Amino acid sequence: ADVEPVEVSTFPGMQEVVDKLEVHVVSPFQNMVNGTSAKLGNKAPEPAQGVILYGPPGTGKTTVCRYLAHRLKSKFFVFRESCFDGGGRWELHDVFARAEAAAPSVLFVDDVDVLFHRGKVAWGGQGDLFRFMLTKLDGIASQSIKDQGKYVCVIMACNDLRILPEALVRSGRIELWVKTKRPNSKTRQKILRKWLNEEGGVLALTQDSAIKEVAEETEEWTCADMRRVVKDARNILAFEEAKADRALTNGDVSMGGNEPASKSPKYASDADRANALLKKAHTALKDMVEDVDFWKDARMAYT
Repeated sequence: ADVEPVEVSTFPGMQEVVDKLEVHVVSPFQNMVNGTSAKLGNKAPEPAQGVILYGPPGTGKTTVCRYLAHRLKSKFFVFRESCFDGGGRWELHDVFARAEAAAPSVLFVDDVDVLFHRGKVAWGGQGDLFRFMLTKLDGIASQSIKDQGKYVCVIMACNDLRILPEALVRSGRIELWVKTKRPNSKTRQKILRKWLNEEGGVLALTQDSAIKEVAEETEEWTCADMRRVVKDARNILAFEEAKADRALTNGDVSMGGNEPASKSPKYASDADRANALLKKAHTALKDMVEDVDFWKDARMAYT
């Protein structure tokens, strides 16, 4: 399927991750495809045999997947936990077969911590699938595979390394570890500004001071959380405008029928309105994000 181009330069905080993948995966693969590796001989760089892309949910792993898919095009294959209903070995076997047929290629295994949770594997769950994956990872590392030109780089994405079996991530099977991180305050400001500008209209007028205030109050929030703040601000704006329109239609009566429309929010300027919308969205989302983090930490305590 066609993949929408992703310009990672427009996603604040992702450049370090992308640079590592460009150096250790994308560039060596492109050399293989265009014949440069053959000219360089033994000096040609080889793609990392196995890669772990890890970090909290919402920190850009899906964006990186889309970026790689666009860069590598037909050389990129994806396998997710949702790809199978119990007979996962055969679905994974099929994806590996297609990746090997297109080699050199990259196979992206998403949510590997869901597929191969160490507790599940220890009790025999996904046993065939797990053994198949280990066999393929060991086979990829063999010199005969490289000599045949069937080089497949496996990139596995997960949220929490602690719940993966050691056998899966030991040295020799994994050569590159790439971490996606929660953005710092400055990066959060850039993320908010990016999405506010893309929304356009009133929200694009949000002042830097308001953005900085929200960014400083969202320590430990993810990229996805910041995107959600802007989406919620857009929804609040749409609600206020619909409420005002209905009030005019109903003769200066608000949507509830009891409150005069004159008590609807009033702002000195569109910029003030945009500032207020962003802060409202942040306040409304704050409790939910904190509740999610609480239950996530509680679950991890029993993992």
